[in-house]
Amino acid sequence: MGAGLSMASVNKIKELANSREYSLALELVEHQDLTKSLNPQFLRLCGEIYIKNDRYKDARRCLIMAHRLGPESKRVLYTLSLIHISEP
Repeated sequence: MGAGLSMASVNKIKELANSREYSLALELVEHQDLTKSLNPQFLRLCGEIYIKNDRYKDARRCLIMAHRLGPESKRVLYTLSLIHISEP
């Protein structure tokens, strides 16, 4: 992991996720220190990227961080529930 969050990388991750290029987005997510993020929506997005790449344990970790930062977010809770449905 890198030394923190790069705003250029964050923007590129969002762009790749919007384009549904999840494997490329995952490569960038892997180099970010997600514990430095204070944005629950970005952490949820990273969780979704992990889900799309069948990395459920990593997705759960991101989504729990997102839930701690934004416990009122229904979308974070919904995405957490997707893990339990999707996980083999």
